[in-house]
This record gives sequence, structure tokens and C-alpha cells, in this order.
Amino acid sequence: MENSFLFLLYEKKGEVASYDEIFLAIDPENKMDRVSLKSMVYRLKKKLDYDIIKNISANGYYLSKEIYINS
Repeated sequence: MENSFLFLLYEKKGEVASYDEIFLAIDPENKMDRVSLKSMVYRLKKKLDYDIIKNISANGYYLSKEIYINS
């Protein structure tokens, strides 16, 4: 789920990914709620640069810095 979430934000290139987009991308079975998402984002922030993932209240999340993905 974390990888799917980060990839979605990466694809949005700094634009806000809405909660609907996020849930569709990482949890198509609709088992995740906003509290679970917030918890996952908190864990990711601890693993990554803390300020890289930003929240826009009632809208969604975006990456505040450009990241590079090695393939």
C-alpha cells in the first residue's frame, strides 16, 4: 500500500491527490478509512524526509518535493 500511495503522489507531480483517488489506487476493496490512511502516512513520514508528504485538509495529499525513482 505504501508503494502504491507514493507512486500515485509521484505521478501527480505536486498536484493534490484526492482522498477518492488515493483510496481507489491503494485500496480498491474499500477496507481503508481516513484514520488508517493518516496512520500509514505518519509511518511513511518517519521513514522518509518528514516534510515530503503534505496534507491539504479535506482534500488529500501531495509531494512537496521532487523525488526520483530508480527503476
